[in-house]
Amino acid sequence: MLVVGPANLQQVLTTIVEAAVELTDPVAQKLCFAVLRKLTEVWAAEASMSGFNEFVYKHVIPACFTAPMKPTFDLTDAQTVQVRVISYR
Repeated sequence: MLVVGPANLQQVLTTIVEAAVELTDPVAQKLCFAVLRKLTEVWAAEASMSGFNEFVYKHVIPACFTAPMKPTFDLTDAQTVQVRVISYR
């Protein structure tokens, strides 16, 4: 069985956020934002995931605004528009 410590979890979550902002592939960005959205839905209400709400405020919410401001974020591309919709839900 794999046991993930808090430091490893922080690194994994940070990698997902960075990928959501930095990747130029809209399908990959959409996947990253979908994962972050699902984790937020599940973990934000759980007391056992202390520190996750702070992570959302410090990293996930800014990513939702940073990704669409990138020059590679093309609003004329249908895949990119789906990323925008996923990130703002």
